[in-house]
Amino acid sequence: MRQMLMLIGLLGFVLSPLAGQNGGRIAFLQFPKIKATTMLVVEYEGQPQYNETIRQAVTQYWTLTPYKFISAAELTDYVKDDTYSMLVLDSTEKARHGVERTDIIKRNHLALYLCGKGLDMRNYGGKAALTQFQFRDAYATEEYLYKLPGLVQAMHDYLLFLNTQKITEDNHDKKYEAWRNRDVATLANVALYVVTHDLPEDLRDETQLRSWYQYDLQLVTPDEVATALAQQKPDIAFLHIAPNVTDLYIISAQGGKVLYHATPTIRGQFTKQDWVRLAARIKAAN
Repeated sequence: MRQMLMLIGLLGFVLSPLAGQNGGRIAFLQFPKIKATTMLVVEYEGQPQYNETIRQAVTQYWTLTPYKFISAAELTDYVKDDTYSMLVLDSTEKARHGVERTDIIKRNHLALYLCGKGLDMRNYGGKAALTQFQFRDAYATEEYLYKLPGLVQAMHDYLLFLNTQKITEDNHDKKYEAWRNRDVATLANVALYVVTHDLPEDLRDETQLRSWYQYDLQLVTPDEVATALAQQKPDIAFLHIAPNVTDLYIISAQGGKVLYHATPTIRGQFTKQDWVRLAARIKAAN
């Protein structure tokens, strides 16, 4: 039993939000280097809507570092130089060889990396990402393009958090926990916008959702989320769930503040209990 509890604790550590939003357990140690870089915002051939949206979002909201828009083909000129960072779509696979089996780790992320490891994105990922968001498919832009400006703001907001706090390995977890749930109480008075296709199929029944989450929940279209973000509405937040992981974000339409970030669990899927836990967290904060 003790060994099992230790294993559960270890898995909870590995799968913690620190391995989701900000990359890895000590990813924040990269921050001083990344803060001193010029961020390369990579645009992709055949993705005109993504390119336009990411360009507008970075231009409007990114202030912490200088930035430069480049094509994916131009990355070759920069990726060995750690005076640059890069905001990229990372859709790579990497084999992890174990004693009894080989696991294929698939990444579908919008991620901020410090350059210096070459052009192969398999050299990055995991602990190499200072901040990132996962999608079902990084290049299926129709699935997430509407909320991309909010995610860019949330990434930037996390960097601002690192910039204003005196972060050490000893205090990071505590300060990050406070940051990621700093405004959870406000959800009692905020309309939570949920796009149905963001949810697992067994959690799309509106009646059930309202019975689990007793606050203002609205099933909306992607266009409605995009409008709320464009208008920076302070009384609206939107949902983002990383696929295949219980990694739930609720992000304000104004400023990209993360109002709530659920701790991933060993289940590896989003369930009714996550909604119930969220409602209880809001009630306890008020």
